[in-house]
Amino acid sequence: VATLALWLGKPVRTATFAAALFLVWPIAVEPVVWPSAIFDVQLTMFALILCLVVVKRQELRRRDYVLCLVLTVLMIGTKETGVIAGPLALLAHWTRWGYNLRALGMATMLGGVAVGYALVRSLAGRVDSRLTPSLDSEPVVRLFTHSFGVLFLPLHDVVLKAFPPVALFVPIALIV
Repeated sequence: VATLALWLGKPVRTATFAAALFLVWPIAVEPVVWPSAIFDVQLTMFALILCLVVVKRQELRRRDYVLCLVLTVLMIGTKETGVIAGPLALLAHWTRWGYNLRALGMATMLGGVAVGYALVRSLAGRVDSRLTPSLDSEPVVRLFTHSFGVLFLPLHDVVLKAFPPVALFVPIALIV
């Protein structure tokens, strides 16, 4: 996290703070209390490495493309939400270097891996319906609320139930 912040042009102090915040922020305690949630940690590691690869240089080399492809496969293989690799890589690259058509091509390639994964899951579902999630809105809602909800209110449900006003003050404090 610190290296990524430094490569994005942030001062050492900000990068150090970002890394410390990432280390101690109590967003997801599942990997600590539930060892089988290690896939969350693995996905995060692969996503951070992907971001480091795409922000290191403005013109990505062939081996950067290959590494991004491997990291995308690892992300998707670790957890289904790894399909976000293409847009994540594009956002990271454009944040550092600005609009670049080659980066868009790289993100399209990574998105192709995600589409390929979805097609394989769909075909596998024809063999055994348990292999394909249902096409209702619940998985999509859960993906967005779990992925982005913690950014808006990173407090455990127990804390919110015990101290309801915190739900109002914490987001305001984070924004300020």
